[in-house]
Amino acid sequence: MNQTAALLHIQLLDTQKSFVIFWSILLAFLTVAFIVGAIFSPISIYFTTSFPGYIWASITSYILLKDDFPYFIHLGATRIGFVLNSSFYLMALALLMAFLQASLYFSLLALAATSSAEINIAVIPSLLGLEPTFLNILWTDFTLMVFLMLSLFFIASLNYRFGKSASYLFFAFAAFLFLIPASREFIFTFLIEMTTSLLQFAWLLLVGIMFAILSAITLSRASLK
Repeated sequence: MNQTAALLHIQLLDTQKSFVIFWSILLAFLTVAFIVGAIFSPISIYFTTSFPGYIWASITSYILLKDDFPYFIHLGATRIGFVLNSSFYLMALALLMAFLQASLYFSLLALAATSSAEINIAVIPSLLGLEPTFLNILWTDFTLMVFLMLSLFFIASLNYRFGKSASYLFFAFAAFLFLIPASREFIFTFLIEMTTSLLQFAWLLLVGIMFAILSAITLSRASLK
């Protein structure tokens, strides 16, 4: 238990700087957007805070494995323990990011109501034609980020053990699935159902957990570099 807490603390320190930089840049960009809107009103401004968060989360999870895996093993962590620890941390980070993005959305709505410019803020529920409530935004952003983070974590594990050729094969296999009519129809049907029920996003959590298990299998015999 003490080792788990220590490893989580190390991962927190590793991502703290990039976390602060990301939010500083995002808030600075939004501040400039509102100032421009106030000066050159009436104009229309469109932006989203979710997709930059997805990109940051994906990059963070990829770097986390590349930088931390050999260091954690040298500290005495097992390979399975590292994957479990990292998966828990990434899911907690995804929940924090989703909470902050949902909070930011409603804060921006309040500011937009005081602006003379037409400001449009896109979030996943509204893009799907669903009600953009706090819980809906929290749920969709959380599940999408868990899926993205754990899938990139798995790709990083492939690169670490087998080299970049393994990740190229993974992407080639994913592309090949779209060429098979049955799998393509299943994927498109699933995506359409996601637009009608937010419960469908729970499947992204299950797929993310599957990627975490595959990461543990991949790293179980990986040599340290």
